[in-house]
Amino acid sequence: MRQKLREKRTTNNLTMQQVADSAGITRSAYGNIEHSRVNPSVPTAMKIAEKLNSSVEELFADLKAS
Repeated sequence: MRQKLREKRTTNNLTMQQVADSAGITRSAYGNIEHSRVNPSVPTAMKIAEKLNSSVEELFADLKAS
């Protein structure tokens, strides 16, 4: 699980649905990102970071280049 995503989301009193809506994805898709099942596209990661008042680097530092 991406702890930073969950921490930032709960600190900002946001639901998964609210973050998903702001990123233009489904709640299920956001849940898969938060639980590290899938990696977001760059535009989606940027929208999530903006909603969570954070940087992409801080939230997704666990992503490795393939």
